[in-house]
Amino acid sequence: MCRKIVLSFLAACFVFLCFTDLTVPASLYASASAGVYLEDGDRPAVKYRTNAVTVADFLNEAGVFLNEKDEVNVPLTDRIKDEMKITVTRGFPLQILLDGSPHLIWVKENAAIGAVLMELKAKTGVTYLYDGLPNATVFKNSKFELVSERYEITNEIFLIPFEVYVYDIADLAEGEETIANQGDAGLRQIVYSTRYVGGRAVSKEILSVSTLSEPMAHIVFRGGGTQKIADGAEEAAPKADVKPANERVLEIDGETVEYIKDFEMTATAYTAASTGRSASSAYYGITATGIKAERGVVAVDPTVIPMGARLYIEGYGYAVAADTGPSIKGNKVDLYYETLAEAKQYGRQSVMVYLLQIP
Repeated sequence: MCRKIVLSFLAACFVFLCFTDLTVPASLYASASAGVYLEDGDRPAVKYRTNAVTVADFLNEAGVFLNEKDEVNVPLTDRIKDEMKITVTRGFPLQILLDGSPHLIWVKENAAIGAVLMELKAKTGVTYLYDGLPNATVFKNSKFELVSERYEITNEIFLIPFEVYVYDIADLAEGEETIANQGDAGLRQIVYSTRYVGGRAVSKEILSVSTLSEPMAHIVFRGGGTQKIADGAEEAAPKADVKPANERVLEIDGETVEYIKDFEMTATAYTAASTGRSASSAYYGITATGIKAERGVVAVDPTVIPMGARLYIEGYGYAVAADTGPSIKGNKVDLYYETLAEAKQYGRQSVMVYLLQIP
């Protein structure tokens, strides 16, 4: 009898198992306690028992908070598994000098300074320069000095001087004059790109030169001539004399020379020996622009006068701006002389420098 009861029970269990879904829900697995090893930064690994579902849940449960420079060896969305090892690599504050001012920024461990520069530019819009290798690794005790670099586009407007024409005509009594056309200066625009490093201008490049308006001649009719005034007579009449335009002209050796701009500068003198290079050096007497220093080659601040500009310097003559110097900043000019005796004799003087032509 008992045997029949046992067999009937087993048969019922078999039928139940055949028609029942015994799949275990994933939530039951997740709720099962798992052993997880956590290594946080420099701390030794610690084993935790957890019922957390994901890595993010576990870190939150363990009181581990991450900032943007911390990294985890597994995705935060991964499900927790028994005997799982989670490693948190902590970022750290890095002391850097930006244009001489100390700043503290957070960086990832083993980050390269090049990547830090790119991130700084993305955040601030400023390009920073580093004179070392861009793949140099940053460490907690590293110190880096960075300088900013930027370009500024500016323009200057210069007057183009007008000419004065005087015609002797018969329609006016001798000694009588009348203005036929009032002169008007033209306008020339020069667009520059100035490079700033560390907040200081280090170079200036001319991007374009354009004439905004042409000058109009100043025409004077003077009595005492034989020419009659008629339509267009001023163009056909011979020029009794030609006078230079008002301000932006020079008389150099009897020749009228127009200039773009003038500067009052402090002038000093130098020789090839002043450059600090040995006479045996291949670069002895070679300027910053690569040409040989000789009479008429002068050093200027390229942020004031562009390299290659043609100049006239009071007491020195025609010159070309083709060199620079660490002490030539602002309104200073260094004049080349062949001998040290000439340079010493010149000393230091205040001179007018006239910008005649730009490259």
